[in-house]
Amino acid sequence: MGEKTTLFGPPGTGKTTKLSKWAKSLASKYSPEQVLICSLTRTAATEIRSRDTDVPDFNVGTLHAHCYRALEDQKVIGKEEINEWNDSYPHWQIPVDRGPDEDSATNTGGTALARYDLLRAKCLPREVLPPGVRAFATAYESFKEIHGVIDFTDMIQMAIDSVDCPTDYIIMDEAQDCSALEFKLLSKWSEQCVGEVIAGDDDQAAYEWRGASIDAFLDFSDDQRVLNKSYRLPKMVKERADRWIKHISHRKEKEYECRDGSPGVAVELDTRNPEEIIRHAMSQPGRSMLLTTCGYMTMPYVTALRDIAQPFCNPYRVRGDFASTWNPLASGGKRVVTASDSVRNYLSSPWTWTAARSWLREIADLPRGTKKRLDENKGNDELIPVDYLHSILGETGLTAALSGDLHWFMEHLKLDQKRRSMLNYRIRVGMKHGVDGFKEAPEIIIGTIHSVKGGQADNVYLLPDLSGKGVESWKENMDRAPFYRQMYIGMTRASERLFLIPPKKKALLTW
Repeated sequence: MGEKTTLFGPPGTGKTTKLSKWAKSLASKYSPEQVLICSLTRTAATEIRSRDTDVPDFNVGTLHAHCYRALEDQKVIGKEEINEWNDSYPHWQIPVDRGPDEDSATNTGGTALARYDLLRAKCLPREVLPPGVRAFATAYESFKEIHGVIDFTDMIQMAIDSVDCPTDYIIMDEAQDCSALEFKLLSKWSEQCVGEVIAGDDDQAAYEWRGASIDAFLDFSDDQRVLNKSYRLPKMVKERADRWIKHISHRKEKEYECRDGSPGVAVELDTRNPEEIIRHAMSQPGRSMLLTTCGYMTMPYVTALRDIAQPFCNPYRVRGDFASTWNPLASGGKRVVTASDSVRNYLSSPWTWTAARSWLREIADLPRGTKKRLDENKGNDELIPVDYLHSILGETGLTAALSGDLHWFMEHLKLDQKRRSMLNYRIRVGMKHGVDGFKEAPEIIIGTIHSVKGGQADNVYLLPDLSGKGVESWKENMDRAPFYRQMYIGMTRASERLFLIPPKKKALLTW
């Protein structure tokens, strides 16, 4: 059996930096190809891959990715198979876009799949499932076998059954969110390799809903080390967060210092009004995060921000069907032209053919043949001739465009209501802030606590309200550890000032 180590990284203590240095040392000792760095999310894997570790990129990735590579010739269930499933089982519809770290409980089939995944993640017998979910599981397993596909949970189970440890040393980041099944694989590999280090913080466990095993994390090894200084948390924020997390009885006590410098701020606000909270955030220096426990709870704040044409974003939610909801001012890149690109480019004359094409296509009543010529010059980085613009826009239109007149732009949009709606907020941002309003990192970040895990901001506004299911869980679970951990993660995103919003149901929670 190899040596095992647990590295505890309290908020802002430089866990990723420490792991990177550790990996570099191991690469020198065992050779770079004999060190495997794992994480639970692609974001964390990408971050470590960007560091100086000397470990080759193919040995840095998610635990699922490493398992998939080792299994070979296995096909993962994809959109085609899921669409076929949904056609065959209309009463058990499951989401098409779903990854290993995403909740699928959005409808009947999604809920059944989530419950079945949770059972497998916890290594529990199928008999404990309700009859309806058990019937779903039987049909789902039969469907996968017939179509020769596996899912993300299968990758871990198959690796446990047939994949030996691929390297001499294993590093597992975000281990506090590993399930019992994933720890079963890590334990198997630890018996076959020279050594294994897992890193995380039980106080920041965020995925108990998908089977994260806090006990397995805490009991993994006797060699437990704690990083002892936070470079993020000021004194007042750390003290408030420390008092809060002590509500949990079963946890690893960790002594670490706050960051040097100003003591920071940690106070309760006396308002729940979204407009007032946003005005307060805009009055603070630096970037601000507005955090809730559930996605739908952010909507009053998103609406209020849109109403005043205030730029906002969530840089941690850049993929998926709703990425534009959280990052409405983001650029689409080379292949995709977003509504923001159209307005941004309109305000940024002189234009290349490519830039002009992005906003000219939004204009109604252009002369016949314009679209064809613009498409012929797609990707052309030469400046578009002014005389050509004059020929299709006229004197008034050209003058308005060259001066960045967004009122003219709005008045001449096509009548497509969906597209006009998408452009409306972006145009109002341009009217209020000019092209500066479209910078990639707005000062206000909004999202759920889960979505910003690993991030930070100068100011954090934390809203503790619970969903209906959250209230039920609160009443049923006297330990309430998942909620305390969730709020702790939110609190410890603040590098300067923490503002706690009054709860809607004060009988449940007192800050």
